[in-house]
Amino acid sequence: MSKRLRNCIRGKIPKVDAVRDLLSGIDPEEVQKIHEGTIDTLKKNRVFREGTIGGYVVAGIDGVELFSSTKKSCPDCLIRKNRAGEMEYFHRSVVCMTVGKAPHVILGKEMLKSRDGAEKDEGELTGGKRLIFFIKMHEPKN
Repeated sequence: MSKRLRNCIRGKIPKVDAVRDLLSGIDPEEVQKIHEGTIDTLKKNRVFREGTIGGYVVAGIDGVELFSSTKKSCPDCLIRKNRAGEMEYFHRSVVCMTVGKAPHVILGKEMLKSRDGAEKDEGELTGGKRLIFFIKMHEPKN
């Protein structure tokens, strides 16, 4: 095991390089399948059977900015000019999560896409619609 990973396990705050190295070895599709399996298990075990508003389980959808940089970028980055007039590269996501009674479960997330010839990057509304469609398509059939 690398020294960086050992430091993460012992409880020290990891350096950004250690986190990057650790995350670069993870397959996002595998994590997505694990997440979907977890949500399916929660539904089968009837974790969501007692809601907090009139017996319903309530979920909220909101956008969140994950990180930004004026130096590093990737092809999927969203772009804006900061106050200093520099180009700033960032990523945003729309997340759907249960609210109210615990457990608070993330039901899904959708990354917002960068501009494709238009003047503006994709907004939260468009990403939210795509997220709702994704969650609806992955509902178990009763």
